[in-house]
This record gives sequence, C-alpha cells and structure tokens, in this order.
Amino acid sequence: MILGGQFGCASSSPFNQTFVEVRSPHFHVISSFGDRSTRALVRDLEVFHAAVISSLGMSLDVKSMRPTQVIAFDGRSMSRPFSERGAAASLVPTIDGPILMIRAIGDFRERVDSDLRHRYAHRILRDLSGLKLPLWYEEGHAQLAATIEQSGDVALVGRSHAEHRRLLLDWRHQDLTTAMVRRHLATASASARTRFEASTWAIVHTLLFDSTQKREGRAALDAVLSASVLGEPGRLEKAVEALGSGPVLTERIYTHLERDRHRVDRLQLGGLSLANLELEPVPPVVARDRMGELALALERPGLAQQYFEHALRDRPDYPPSLAGLALADAVAGRLDRIEARVSRVVGSADSDAVAASRLGRALSLTAAKLPVGQKRTEYLLSARRFFERSLVLQPGRLEAQMGLGLCYLVSGTELIRARDWFETALRQSPGSLELELWLARVQMELGRPNSALSGAQNVLSRSHSTLLRDSAREMIEQIDRLGAP
Repeated sequence: MILGGQFGCASSSPFNQTFVEVRSPHFHVISSFGDRSTRALVRDLEVFHAAVISSLGMSLDVKSMRPTQVIAFDGRSMSRPFSERGAAASLVPTIDGPILMIRAIGDFRERVDSDLRHRYAHRILRDLSGLKLPLWYEEGHAQLAATIEQSGDVALVGRSHAEHRRLLLDWRHQDLTTAMVRRHLATASASARTRFEASTWAIVHTLLFDSTQKREGRAALDAVLSASVLGEPGRLEKAVEALGSGPVLTERIYTHLERDRHRVDRLQLGGLSLANLELEPVPPVVARDRMGELALALERPGLAQQYFEHALRDRPDYPPSLAGLALADAVAGRLDRIEARVSRVVGSADSDAVAASRLGRALSLTAAKLPVGQKRTEYLLSARRFFERSLVLQPGRLEAQMGLGLCYLVSGTELIRARDWFETALRQSPGSLELELWLARVQMELGRPNSALSGAQNVLSRSHSTLLRDSAREMIEQIDRLGAP
C-alpha cells in the first residue's frame, strides 16, 4: 500500500489534519494541503471563477454577493465519509451559496470536473443576475461553462461539448429552437432533459463561436438578458426573435456543429500574487467545527456529531459545536436528546451568532416533528428568540432569516410573515433554489396553488440537486392531488 501517494490512503484523517485559512477576491478557503499547494489552489480557483464569469458573458469585474466557501482536505481514507459520487471535488448547495469541497490534493483539472463547473455556473449566474432568466439561456450558458479547460493561469472557453454535438448530429430535428420556448422541465423525461441541455448548449455556442468574432452573438444574447432584467415580456420576445427564426437558426447550428474546428477564447488571469496571500492557521476546534458543519450540509448527522465531539475535546465549552450537537440530533430525529443538548449551551449562545442560529434550527426542526400542542409552541418560540438573537449579533445572517420563515410556516398561523422572511433571504441570495421551494410551500399553505406550482416547477427544472428535485416533485404531486389546475 502506498501511503500519501495520489492513489493511496490518507496518512491522517481530517480529524487530525492541520488547516490554514486564506481569503481571495472570490473565495474563502480552509485547506489542509500545506502552504505551497494551498496557494496554487487559490490561483486555480480564481482562474476557474474568471473563466466561468467569461463564459456567462459577464465582466470580470463583477462582484459576487459573497465569496464561495471552499474546504480542501485529504479525504482518501478507506471509509471516505465525505465522498459524493466518488468525486474528488463536489459542490454542496446551501442557502448562503455553494460550498466547494475538495477531498484530494493534485491537479486542479483532474479534481474539478465538467459537472461541477456546470453547477457552479448555474448558481453564479442566478446569484449575479438576481432574477429568473429564460430557462434555455441559463442552461445553455451553464453547459458552455462545463467545457472550460484550464491549465495554470490560462483557461480556454468555448471548447466543443463532444457528447452534445454527437447527440444532435445523430438525431436531427427540423427546429432546435423549440428549447427556447420551454417554460419548465417538470414533466420532461431524462432523455428529453438531456436533449434540452444539448440544444441550449448548441444555441449559445453557435451564437458565440461560429464566426471569427463573438461580438455580434454576445450583443444578441445580452439583449435577452437586458429584456429579462427589465421584466418586459414583449421586449424579451423580440430579443429572442432577433436571434433568428427557428429553421434559419437551426440550419446555422447544424452547419456550425458539422465543422471540425471553430474559434475558442483564451483567457489569462493576471494580478493575483500568490506570495502576497496571507495564510492564517485555523485552530483545531474551529477546523473540526467547520467539518461538522460540512457534514450537516451533506445531511450526514452522524458524521457531523463525530466532528463536533472532536472539536469539544479541544474546547469543551465551544458554543458552536455544543449547538451543533443539538442540531445533529434534531436532523437525525433523536428528539429525546434535544433539551439536554440545548441546556448545555443556552447561556453562551446568547453571545454567539453561529451557536444561536444552530440552536434555532435544532428547536424548529424538533417542533416540526412534534404534534400540535403546548410543547411544540414553546419550541417554536424559543427557536424564534435564538434566530432573532443571531440576527442582532450578525445582521443579515441568511440561516437565521430562513429559520424565522420556517418557524412561522411550521406554526401555520403567520404565513404572511413566513413569506416575508423567505423573500428577505432570497433577495440576498437569489441563486438559492431551496429558498424558492420554501416560498412555494408558503404559497400552497396560503391557498395559492398556481403560484406554488410555478415555483416548484422552476426548482425542478433548474436544480441539479437530487434532494431538491425530489422535494419539488413531491410538492407538485401534492398540488395535483389537491386538484390545482
């Protein structure tokens, strides 16, 4: 067995790895890869982000609403408890934005695959645009980002998507632009969804790369974006029509796909000095707590409990981890432990925004699983107090805003306030489909099935998260059973 090699097992578990923290323009990185590899990772991340922004047609100067969280560690142990689909890197969706989890040191190109680039592009585009773009526009640009090729500080944007190209050329349709009028994919089969993804990629790729200059195509696509921002259906319809009629644009697409060569954009990122990056050591208690938080985001409460307990071995009174244990028990349904867990941290949580927010989530989750009655009401009131305290300590904390919405939704008596809190959070994080799904749930409870159906269909169409899509599908089925049109 080769220890520490590229394909060997990790020489130490994440429990015992030493982490550093570094901030760059678009990322907040916690890494156990060591100084040199962590600096190289930050460079690769910034090039990755710049290439995705370029593929979306946005200025490189555009600022994200918040930096993307990155947790990089050696997770190649035999059990691989953080593994997702066996991938070396995964994008974990949260309401605050995605967490980029990298479980193995090595070549960035081998760690970050096309699916991850594609999902990252979806979230960044939704967060930065702040509105619902036409479904084909978002998917086509995200598919374009999936093909980015990166080496050092250079990225190539616009490479062909071999599978999509082969699918479209093998099974030709008279009009590929029907993808541009689809409102949702809620009823689409897996094969129909794949064809939609291929068609939207081909539309965007053709407009941008079938000539020596992409200025004209970019301007045409920007007109679609501008019309979406203004919210004028008539103007949006004209912008889409200006891209070309169905048969004409379809012929243009197939002509483009039949070519063996086409233009590719080369992007080189400068201005980021690796030597000037400040790497700060992360105390073990904080590192282990962050790993516990990651486990919760992956919906693995047993794993989260292990990391919170390890954190408390270093510092038995650490409020976030004490509250984390209560939250892990609530997620796992161990309701008999909640009161004892909360009592250990209730005093110190009053001065810690993270702990207060976690306790609020633990209590609200527990309340949702209890029958209607006094105990349920008491739990919800306590949860609200913790969420409100968290917002006092850290104004704008999204987890607390969503938590308040959930408290009012679970109580069932103040649904308008629930809607208001979800909408407040969504304005700060417009890319969060989880928040949109909760809004749809409120609309259903308010007796507005059409609005709820539209929201659930949108989540099912745009999300690539199995959990979110299953939840959206379940809501649609529930609305159908109620007899909504």
